[in-house]
Amino acid sequence: NIAVPNCGVFWQFCGVKQYSTGMRVLRRCDTQEPVGFYVLYPVASESEENFFLPPRNSLHLSSASEIDPMKMAVLGDRHCTSIFIRSWQIDLRYKQLINLCEFLKDAKQTLTRMQADFPNLCDMYTLPLHPADEQLASALGFHKTSQDSQLSLYWMYISIDKFLALDVEQAVSVLKFD
Repeated sequence: NIAVPNCGVFWQFCGVKQYSTGMRVLRRCDTQEPVGFYVLYPVASESEENFFLPPRNSLHLSSASEIDPMKMAVLGDRHCTSIFIRSWQIDLRYKQLINLCEFLKDAKQTLTRMQADFPNLCDMYTLPLHPADEQLASALGFHKTSQDSQLSLYWMYISIDKFLALDVEQAVSVLKFD
């Protein structure tokens, strides 16, 4: 782990054309080096069925198709009820309790801003690709939903209200950091 005296990390907006509010990059304040990022992806209602299919059938990276089965909702879409945590990464050198808590607090603030853009948001899904991701999701209150019979992948779910009410420090206190 790298300690940076008198320097924390800060968030920087990471833009895209369609909807960028849910895309965030955590950077060191001294070097601007990215240390983490996440993407909270508002899902168009016609794509929500993918959360109930086996992940190999509903995840763009696991298929040969060039068509992404997860369509992004258009800003203001009142039919958008779900967020897909499309990406969530922290550089291993910075994977410490303090940075993880900062990451999660920012995600809660970002999600609150997204609720203003998509007023009917109520569900959040993730697809853990690593055992550490599953441990984090479980600690935060996500539970398994649709599992893939051919791969060790499964969707996990939490209500947005439950996630926003979460005491981040308490929830992640059970996790071990090497």
